[in-house]
Amino acid sequence: MVYMAAAVILWSTIETVSRGFNGSLAPVVLAFWRFFLGSVVLFVYAAGDLNITRRSLVFSALGGFLGVTLTFTLFHISLLYIRAGIAASIISTVPLFVLPMSWLGGERPRRWSILGVVVGLAGIILLSLEDARGGNMTGILLALGAVLVFSVFTMINRRTGRETNPATATFLSLSMGTIFFMPVILAAGDPLFPRLDMWGVLSLVYLGVAATGLGYLLYFRGFDMVQAHRGSTVFYMKPLAASIFAFFLLGETLGVLSILGIFVIIFSLYMALRL
Repeated sequence: MVYMAAAVILWSTIETVSRGFNGSLAPVVLAFWRFFLGSVVLFVYAAGDLNITRRSLVFSALGGFLGVTLTFTLFHISLLYIRAGIAASIISTVPLFVLPMSWLGGERPRRWSILGVVVGLAGIILLSLEDARGGNMTGILLALGAVLVFSVFTMINRRTGRETNPATATFLSLSMGTIFFMPVILAAGDPLFPRLDMWGVLSLVYLGVAATGLGYLLYFRGFDMVQAHRGSTVFYMKPLAASIFAFFLLGETLGVLSILGIFVIIFSLYMALRL
């Protein structure tokens, strides 16, 4: 569980670091380079232990398209309609989709896990209410679509990891997803090699190497050790961690509802992870 918590904390820095580009990099191009660099990191890590089979390639191609290309295309488009805070909160509802999927897969979540998911959702709603006026149904539906697709990807990647190993499974999914980004970029007509200053280059390297490569490796290594519905609950840390980063690095203040939502989320983690 520690691996997964560390991964979510890394992911929680993505919004803050990405704001430094100030629109100089198209969202889909940013996602492409994030996952390209992340794939390189995972390849270096798993190079001596790659176990690629025909079945793993099939699952990875499907998982890469769903969990990387489609998920982050929907997510970045949703940001054109809703604020980043609302989008981050919606992304944290992944456990609500993973729970019934894991149930159908044969896992039996405990009562405390179910209660933890429900209470966590209440906390996320409280966080979202602070920015509710900036939202709109088109963006919310797009973000929820991204959540649903990523939840399916989570289950597929777990199956791929059993066919090979977590590092290989994650590398294959990210590299496949990176390839599938190319048609989207070509269709949009965005430049693949935009001019960036030193801050932009360092930010992009951080997003790709740490937030994406290391983040995914830690997440799926930890996810393979626990039940799906319990492991996915650490997504509730994202709005909590993102709010803290925004406060200290961007000077964004927290409203009463946000503070209350953070405490509700902490309590939900206790409930969901209770033995």
